[in-house]
Amino acid sequence: HSLTTLTTFVVSSQAIRDRFEFTQSRNTNSVRVETGFDLAPFALISGRGRVGYRRLNGDGTTPNYSGLVSSVIAGTAIKGRTHLDIATARDVNYSLELAYPYFLQTGVAVTVTPRLTQRWDMQARVGVQRLAYRIAPGFPDLLPHRVDRYGVTGAGVGLRVGREMRVGFNVDRERRASPVQRRDYLGYRTGMSVTYGR
Repeated sequence: HSLTTLTTFVVSSQAIRDRFEFTQSRNTNSVRVETGFDLAPFALISGRGRVGYRRLNGDGTTPNYSGLVSSVIAGTAIKGRTHLDIATARDVNYSLELAYPYFLQTGVAVTVTPRLTQRWDMQARVGVQRLAYRIAPGFPDLLPHRVDRYGVTGAGVGLRVGREMRVGFNVDRERRASPVQRRDYLGYRTGMSVTYGR
């Protein structure tokens, strides 16, 4: 529902069926209901925000989950030359580990992009994630309240192609801390990115 020319009120619902071909005991059904706002790209603050409730039911070894989920992606321009973007999220994500079928991921990331010239810019970003794992039944010897923490800091340089496209080169430092042996790591990631829009 359009509240103003810049703001739209949204209510959405989803019914989700996740099926695993080779580990069918991890199959789940879930329902998700959210509400929030969409802000137009040319508003002072642009983006979208959602908050809601998700209920996940496991068919076999996957434990049930019910609780709050949310996502926010917002950006604004500072003095017309620097763009500030903030992204936060809280939701369930599947794990590669059979003993920990999924984790509740909560995190925030901030990106600052100042323009150097009309076409060139620089970028700095920082983000943190909290991964709260849920243990599957039948593994009493494992950590019942495992929480991994992940952090990233990075920088990049970008070239504007036309009015809407940006091509960037990025370098990120990633670190993960985990109470589980051999799950810690510290490393670097480099790569190219292409984004379209503001």
